[in-house]
Amino acid sequence: MNLARFFLSNRHFVWALLIGVAFAGVRAYRAIPMQLFPDTAPPLVNVITSYPGASARDVDENLSQKLETEFASLEGVRKVRSTSQDNLSRISVEFNYDRQSELAALDVQNAIVRIRNRLPAGITEPQVLRFSTADRPVLTLGIVSKDPTRTRKFAADHIVPRLTRVSGVAAVELFGGHVPAVVIRLNREDLRRYGLSFAQVTGLIREGNVSRPAGTLYTERTTGTYRMEMRLGSIDELRDLPIPLPGGAHLRLADIATVEQASLRPDALYDVNGKNAIALQIMKTTQGNTVRVVRAVQEELERIRKANPELEFVVGEESASFTEASIGNLFSNILSALLFAGVLIFLFLGRWKIAAVAIVSMPLSYALTFALMKAFAVEFNMVTLTAVILAVGMVVDATVVMLENIIRLRDEQDMEPVQAALEGAASVMLPVLAGAATTLMVLIPMLFLAGFIGKTFSPLALTLVFAFSSSVVVAVVFVPLLTVYTHKTSFLDKPALWIIRPFSWFMEVFRRATLGVLKRAMEWRWITIAMMLILFVFSVRGLRGQGMEMMPRMDGGSFFITLKTPSGTSLEETMRRVREIEELLLREPVVIRVSAQAGFEAGMRTFSSAGIQNATAGFISVTLVDRNHRDETLWDFMGRTRVALSRVPGVAEFSVREQGNTAKSTTAAPIVI
Repeated sequence: MNLARFFLSNRHFVWALLIGVAFAGVRAYRAIPMQLFPDTAPPLVNVITSYPGASARDVDENLSQKLETEFASLEGVRKVRSTSQDNLSRISVEFNYDRQSELAALDVQNAIVRIRNRLPAGITEPQVLRFSTADRPVLTLGIVSKDPTRTRKFAADHIVPRLTRVSGVAAVELFGGHVPAVVIRLNREDLRRYGLSFAQVTGLIREGNVSRPAGTLYTERTTGTYRMEMRLGSIDELRDLPIPLPGGAHLRLADIATVEQASLRPDALYDVNGKNAIALQIMKTTQGNTVRVVRAVQEELERIRKANPELEFVVGEESASFTEASIGNLFSNILSALLFAGVLIFLFLGRWKIAAVAIVSMPLSYALTFALMKAFAVEFNMVTLTAVILAVGMVVDATVVMLENIIRLRDEQDMEPVQAALEGAASVMLPVLAGAATTLMVLIPMLFLAGFIGKTFSPLALTLVFAFSSSVVVAVVFVPLLTVYTHKTSFLDKPALWIIRPFSWFMEVFRRATLGVLKRAMEWRWITIAMMLILFVFSVRGLRGQGMEMMPRMDGGSFFITLKTPSGTSLEETMRRVREIEELLLREPVVIRVSAQAGFEAGMRTFSSAGIQNATAGFISVTLVDRNHRDETLWDFMGRTRVALSRVPGVAEFSVREQGNTAKSTTAAPIVI
């Protein structure tokens, strides 16, 4: 009674609160990050180490096994897997779900530091790469031009910095093409003639192009820090670099070597829709909205293209369209559910103003729900929006109970609107709170689920908790006040009778039929019980024959191919095999986009997680037209692709898998007990 009296006595406060909730809900709706599925990947850290000149056995015995032993002793490690091949070691360290990925990567880095002096001297510095669902690129595109070397440098100097500054972009990876470099080719005959060695010349080049601290000069009045700068500013200066001879004479570097501006041999090649290109991969921040980030990047690319018309930007992969379509369909379902719920409420309550209170309470409940989701960093995805849809019918329950009781007291006992709102709200306050509490008690244990199940379904339970709690707040705080303004009849109530009367007649017929069936069931109770038992037995038997799957298959219209060519195959030959497959796919009318890669560049997080590590590995991503515009399913098309790949010569092994939208495949999931 006191709570209801407080809100009814402070109407301006309640109205201000209502407006504030609506405003906060709209702002939260616009600001909440959006992606297709929640991040369900366990913390995974990849360590990639190059060991030039070592065989696969040497890599395993001298490098991989030592690192594996050290990583296995780290806190929270679930699984350590390693792959050793000629010149390269790759180790994946998977941690428990409760371990933060940043701390996991730091633990791995510290473990490498501890064991570094026991590792072979000839290895490169191990690369530590974190991987999660959030680290997957939201956009991969190719830059097509006539001069790949110049384009790569332009992209590194100008395009990557501009895209990195786009709001929501966490990182931009660049690979493919030729890396610009100054190439020095020493002449062996000249080295032998002048008594020089390769090590001597490279040492002189290194010493002639340094920048290092020279010390600090202290005087009575000043302190100065000095550096020694010996930088070569041009290729001509490098050509004129003096090379001392054993007899005391000097010659120029150009006398014993060819010095020219060229490019390094590529470690990775990239194609998009059959065109050789430089690849850019865009990763969003954890709180970034997938759709907005992709759209913002595309707008920035359009500005870059207008300023550089010789460049062509071709999209290889992007997750915004499918995410936007899927999330958009869910929001459409929410609006449809709200509309149908509003119509049913009107048909049952029978008056426009009274029904309007219940209808308005639903978006208010969702506004408060969205505000809570934003405050607790819950994003929009398929799981949380499914919870929003499930809550449509339930968020109005408390409002209908509160509203019906207030209107009944006002109409039957001829009370004043304020008094009816006060007594009606007070009399059902406890049942409303008790009903909400029992529902919340069922959901709260789901918030503490662990592992993959917890990552997937905890956001669903949390969203439902927010929705139910918000509906109770709206029913207790706003509904009693709004009913005060519904005591007068509306001019729309009389026309509404033409709709309500047929519905009321139908409900009366349905009520009588239900009572008749119930009466017969009570008279023949043993027959009723026997029928229920028979139905239960057949239902259980039917369930035993049903298939069981963790997640339903989703035809997202995209899949990828990983392949390997025989050991020792060059990068160029691997790319030829990849392009042969690419051409086969592009002939299919339902294929709208194909991006392909061969080889691996150091630091490529995304492709290292897919196992693409050397010149014999290839990766192809395929995007099909929307399911409504093709006759066969994604899995049928993948089956035909497997048959076609089996006929391609020079491919030692391959796999064709759908592009899962979560960290786990949509057709396979871990067993969680």
